[in-house]
Amino acid sequence: MLEELWTKANLSDEGGKWRKIGFATEAPKWEIQRVGYLGLENMHGFMKKDIDDYQKTILEQYNRPAERRCPFAKTSIEVTELLCDYWDVNTGYTTSTSFQPLLLAFEKIHYITVKSFFRLWNDMEATVDDFPKYQF
Repeated sequence: MLEELWTKANLSDEGGKWRKIGFATEAPKWEIQRVGYLGLENMHGFMKKDIDDYQKTILEQYNRPAERRCPFAKTSIEVTELLCDYWDVNTGYTTSTSFQPLLLAFEKIHYITVKSFFRLWNDMEATVDDFPKYQF
């Protein structure tokens, strides 16, 4: 899935491919460990939902000055972690006794939340230094 994320981003291999799609390092497997396979599936699902939009998003961020880029991969990981915390996913315990139908649409909610974050980032004219302020 990681290789497909890179391939579909349609960028050149020069100068650190994983950083180009928003990872902090050139070792994406370490960064994804926070959210595991679910996080990777969400990132991959975002790409598969609309490949043209994914490419546009990655290219738009890549063409910005480094300090103005919103890192796609980091954003996707943060959103996955936020949603997991909200629904107590991976804890093995939840206090909720009610049916949570939105949990069944986890990937769609992830997609919408990532898109909203990018829009907020652009509207606020945020910089890389602002990313910790927007962490959920």
